[in-house]
Amino acid sequence: PADWTYAKARELLFFLLTHGPASKERIGLALWPDADAALVRQQLHPALHALRRALGASDWVLFERGCYRFNRERAYSYDVAAFEATLAQARQALTAAPDAPGQAISLLENAVRKYRGDFLASEAGPAAGEWIAAYRAGLRQRWLDANALLAGLYISTGDHARAVTIYRRLIEADPYQEQAHRTLMLLLARLGERAQALRHFESLTRLLREELATEPAPETAALAEALRSGAQV
Repeated sequence: PADWTYAKARELLFFLLTHGPASKERIGLALWPDADAALVRQQLHPALHALRRALGASDWVLFERGCYRFNRERAYSYDVAAFEATLAQARQALTAAPDAPGQAISLLENAVRKYRGDFLASEAGPAAGEWIAAYRAGLRQRWLDANALLAGLYISTGDHARAVTIYRRLIEADPYQEQAHRTLMLLLARLGERAQALRHFESLTRLLREELATEPAPETAALAEALRSGAQV
């Protein structure tokens, strides 16, 4: 942390890692959106100097054909890139063998484990570039989608217990997705845990009433009534 005395230098590093080669103008729009061209030049060079000093060598950031870029020829590790690459491999595996999802499941499990929190979660407030919040939201959505895909694959293979674990994770991340709550209730019932499914419905009802001043959707209420009556679901 002592090496990162200039917040914009750290932001510049992640902007280049995330967006690839970028012109001075593009960097300026992201990091200093309200600055004119002269002020961007004035701010960019100290940020570059601080970034290269923090990384320990000037060739970590190169200037080529009018753009600055992170030098990916050097050995480095970036968890966001690893997450994205593993997720892409999982989708390719599923496309190649939709009826044999074992490899896709393994890759998706690996991908969701790599997501250890929101992108640059410590960067908040007016000093942080708006691009951070936008990229954070997109990355989080890809993680949520990966979990939903993984849960669906587990359901298709009959592994409802693992699917339950993932739906609990999804609900913890986004407690207002009622479809996820319904699916969790259904899975619990199919595992012989109707009482637990009904307790979950009661907790969902309290959440919606207290936080949103609303009631569960008719589909959710109908599922709860079916569970109470012992109907097959």
